[in-house]
Amino acid sequence: MNQEKRLINIEGKEVERIEYRGQAVVTFRMIDGLHEKTDGAARNAFYRHKDKFIEKEDFFDVPYEEWSEIIAVNMVNGDGKQRNPVKFITESGYLMLVKPFSDDLAWKIQRALVKNYFVVKENLASESERGIPIRELAAQTASAMEMARNMGFKGSKATLSANEIVRNATGYDCLELMGATHYFTDDDTDDPFAPTPTEAVACFVEDVCVVGPHYKAGKSELFIDYARYCSEHGYPVEEDSKFLGYLCAVVGNLQIYKVSVRGISLRRKPMTVKREFRPKVVSPK
Repeated sequence: MNQEKRLINIEGKEVERIEYRGQAVVTFRMIDGLHEKTDGAARNAFYRHKDKFIEKEDFFDVPYEEWSEIIAVNMVNGDGKQRNPVKFITESGYLMLVKPFSDDLAWKIQRALVKNYFVVKENLASESERGIPIRELAAQTASAMEMARNMGFKGSKATLSANEIVRNATGYDCLELMGATHYFTDDDTDDPFAPTPTEAVACFVEDVCVVGPHYKAGKSELFIDYARYCSEHGYPVEEDSKFLGYLCAVVGNLQIYKVSVRGISLRRKPMTVKREFRPKVVSPK
């Protein structure tokens, strides 16, 4: 377990304070124990009204890989064998869930949890309880971005992947903290001015190849030089079958054989000067 334990007294019972994504949460087992209900009472109350609870606001569905780093397994079901996702209940979710609990003890427990568990006094809260230091979070994000880029992710895909790495490691969603989740989607490209696959192949043909009915080149030879050219210029590399399709669209009148292509060849001394792609400028109407 990575988090430092903090015990809080709730009506004579020592309770370990659990934090997830910067806020205090409780489990069904904790609620049953504090309210002296039979095992499963809180869970049953939740599922009876599940349509009223909002995920990430009233509760979190947390996978084993995350919750096992935060709490002990026996805090979930007591048998040490739990490996399924666990629901962490937030303050709003807890207050909704215990509405049916109207006995005197329930009122005392609710008041104590709201005053002492969900809200921690500033002078008692340690730095770790207030949240991970921003500098440390920034350093972890930078490392995660480097990891994502090394794995071949670019642009928003790299950002989203890095954010997921940091979220799994720390429980903090950086994009959510910045209110920037709506700026990133899986469909975003790395560079809005990057060429399309067809344009990248056209640049490759213009810079590296010669075209004519008497020329001939091997498929693998063409693809290897195309991949090298794209890597040097920062263009995405298409798979070989798609590359041939784009090549035919750019050049035309190519004859494709089993291992070769007639109508195109590589120059003896391929150009190595970096080409700067310039997008077409569309004048405003």
